[in-house]
Amino acid sequence: MRPQIEYLHQNRVEWRKGFLAGTEERTLSRDEQSGADSIVISYPAEWDQGDARVLGAAEEIFILAGTLGVNGVEHGPMSYARWPEGTRIEKSSSDEGAVAVLFRNQNPSTTVSEGPDERKLVEKIECLPVGPSPMRTPDFANP
Repeated sequence: MRPQIEYLHQNRVEWRKGFLAGTEERTLSRDEQSGADSIVISYPAEWDQGDARVLGAAEEIFILAGTLGVNGVEHGPMSYARWPEGTRIEKSSSDEGAVAVLFRNQNPSTTVSEGPDERKLVEKIECLPVGPSPMRTPDFANP
């Protein structure tokens, strides 16, 4: 059970080295029993994940700023995707950098014995049209 259920201002949480090489992250919440967590992750410009990886936890991502390419699908601001545990991420990169909120359903170092449940895959959903808006501020994009 996650004890933090109160309002949290993510800009007051310190950045630390991310779970993916070259990234930084802010942990918003973490369940100590299951290892599930919610983080803000910052990908620098010209970032590349390197070797392929298999997800030990389902990952849901919502892009706040920038772009992130995952397995040939380009994710821009205000887009969402979900990859079930067991998914093989062959390539993940960002030319311009990106900031995203990432949710995982269990400890990401969990060993997965079978392939992903493809019924739970969401390759991409564009949540809002992107364009100039007086409601958007770049503050969250500045690590």
